[in-house]
Amino acid sequence: GTLELKLVRGTSSRILVGDIAVIGSDVIGRITRVGMTRAQLIPMNHKDIGLTRASIVPAHPSNLRSPLLAEIILQSNGGPTMFADVPATSGVQTGDIVHLNDPSWPRSGTGLTLGVVTEVVQIDEAPLRQRLIITPRRRARDVSRVIVLGTGEEE
Repeated sequence: GTLELKLVRGTSSRILVGDIAVIGSDVIGRITRVGMTRAQLIPMNHKDIGLTRASIVPAHPSNLRSPLLAEIILQSNGGPTMFADVPATSGVQTGDIVHLNDPSWPRSGTGLTLGVVTEVVQIDEAPLRQRLIITPRRRARDVSRVIVLGTGEEE
């Protein structure tokens, strides 16, 4: 579900709908509504977040693996995880990192972490493709404070 954030005084003009909420370098969601004292946040794994472009990189870079494993379209089914399909030859493995790479999102979010590949499943109906199960590393419900990368102007 959605979360309600209490805003620090004087920040409502700097936060806009669509801004990104983070914990460290992990994206936890987007702002969907901004009031004078509160803002509404939908987590990354919420079904209403829509399709999101992302890139997958190795968790432990080496000369044996490409530095960019795949570019994906990430989606959520409303559960605790997200998913995407990749070619079976991509070389994506469990533990690889998923980074935001979507031009429709604020530019300040490019390269931030969306989650980790927790499962790679062969798709029976499409033997040349694999389904990736991606789990966020951090969740908004597990912390008391988040940072919003505001794109608004201060009054």
